This record gives sequence, structure tokens and C-alpha cells, in this order.
Amino acid sequence: MKRICDVCGGEIPENKRADAKACSSYCRSKKYAQTETGRRKSVEKTRRYQLSDKGMDTKIRADKKYYNNHKEKWLTDEKLRRSVCSKIARKTIRNTARPYVCVECAADSVKLDTHHIDFDYENNDPSNLEYRCKKCHNRIHGKIPWTAPTTDTRRKVQYTEDEIMQYLKRAADEIGHIPFTQTSYTKLGAGRPTAKTITKYKTWKEWMELISK
Repeated sequence: MKRICDVCGGEIPENKRADAKACSSYCRSKKYAQTETGRRKSVEKTRRYQLSDKGMDTKIRADKKYYNNHKEKWLTDEKLRRSVCSKIARKTIRNTARPYVCVECAADSVKLDTHHIDFDYENNDPSNLEYRCKKCHNRIHGKIPWTAPTTDTRRKVQYTEDEIMQYLKRAADEIGHIPFTQTSYTKLGAGRPTAKTITKYKTWKEWMELISK
């Protein structure tokens, strides 16, 4: 009886075992690679090779070859000149001892870019340079849409205990049968003292005792 290979559709030789599903070792390995175990083994083998010394050397050679074949796409005279000017700008603004903060959002815990105020990257005069974070720098160059800075509308003056008591009673009436806790109070709207301000005077348990009286 003629037997058909599950992989290539060819005829399985008669000298193969009776339960053979592939006509050759190549088809058998190909069939195994399609299983879940075969795919996992293939990924593990590829990962081991990538982390080996031979795999890393192959990656370096491939990257060099790709760079040499495609460097004319990004290694232009203008980009090289811009890179040199940016390096000079960073060195110039560093020598001015200017505070390392973003002039837009006052961020100082991230890496800052050096922005040219007149958008001329060849004008590296100290008065033409300023620090900007990546987000603000992209905004001013139009790479991301501009959004107005958010303002804190909360009250700046300190609340008194009587005012806090009024807010808490009003919140208790709005919540109704729900147990009045810090979590449920936080779910109410704005225009009220924050939980941090309230607990500065008394604990939540003490406030609850006063409201229940």
C-alpha cells in the first residue's frame, strides 16, 4: 500500500518503519519543528547561539556589513554638521553654569536637550541656548501636539478645622448608607480639602467620632 509523507506529500519508502509519517529525516525534523515542543526547542537553541561568542561575532559582522551598504541613507553631510554643532552647543551651555532644569516644565530629574531659541543649530551663542526636556523639546519643534500646561486649582491657603468638618459632613450626607471612609471620600468631586490636609489635623477615626456626635 502506498504511504504518503505528511510534510512534502511524497511517497514514503518501503524500508521505513510501518508507523512512519515522513519520507526522510529532513521531513521528520520539519514536522517536529511545527509542534509546540519543537518551536520551544528552536527558540532556546537560537537564543543560546545569540548569546555565544560565535553568535555575537556574527551579529557584529552583519551590523558592519549593513551599515557599510546603507550608510548613505543617514550619514549625510547635513546630519554630520548638525551632530558637530549639537556637541558644541552642549559644551557651551555647560560652561555657562546654567541651572540644569527645563525652562518649560522645570523638570530636573531627566536627561535634558539643548534647544536653540532661534532654531538655527549653527548659532551656538550662549544667549541662544536653553535646556528643555525631551517632551518640551519635541513640542516646540512640532513633533508632538502642543497642550496647555495643567494648573493646580486647589486652594492654596490652609483650611481650618471648622471648614474641614463642614466638608466632611457634606460628604457624609452625599455618600449616604456607604461607610464613610477615606476611600469613599476621595471618590467625591473636587473643591474640597485633600486627604493629606485632613489627616494633618486629626486621624480619620477621630474625625468620624466627631461627625457621629
